[in-house]
Amino acid sequence: MPLFPRSFLLLLLACALLFGGCPSPKQVVKPVDTVAVAPPIVQLSADLVHSPGGDMTVRIPAGWVTMDVEQLQTPQVFSVACNPGYTMSLVMGEIPVDNSVRAAYDANGLKGLAEASFQRRWKGSQSKATMVGFVEELELGKRRFATYAYSTDDTATLTRVAVFFTTTHLYECAITNLTFSDGEPAAPQTMQEILRLVLASAMW
Repeated sequence: MPLFPRSFLLLLLACALLFGGCPSPKQVVKPVDTVAVAPPIVQLSADLVHSPGGDMTVRIPAGWVTMDVEQLQTPQVFSVACNPGYTMSLVMGEIPVDNSVRAAYDANGLKGLAEASFQRRWKGSQSKATMVGFVEELELGKRRFATYAYSTDDTATLTRVAVFFTTTHLYECAITNLTFSDGEPAAPQTMQEILRLVLASAMW
């Protein structure tokens, strides 16, 4: 009589082929903890948005409606997109580099550029803009950004701005609440996550 029954040997072979081994009855198999990974809040389009100088590309959320930037009559802005519900817009623009911008960078690096960006928006809003929170630096891979948020209506709506520079140009990417839709305003956390995804797609 064989030392092991044929059925037992077949079981061992099946375990070896399927699982790379079969535990003996004395072994304790510990359950493997699985971590659920939440899907991104939006999917990004495969199409690239190119900066006018050609030194940078970025991807916007898939399904968002792109606007005709020529109608804005704002030469620094080269991309505007709105979500399908028209409760958010995403704006890409180039910041002209002048002596005040250079001084801000020399004084405080990326944070200085973000502070100078907010000052321009504060002046453009007739001093209504109020910064919400603080300027923060963000590192995504090898890319670095400075971000801040502001409101012009006591935080009823919010705009979050990221400032970054390539080897040749300085850029802003802003996401903001829109108010001409009947839809609920996007939550600040939602806007922050979308902006982070867009920034992570930037290449230069």
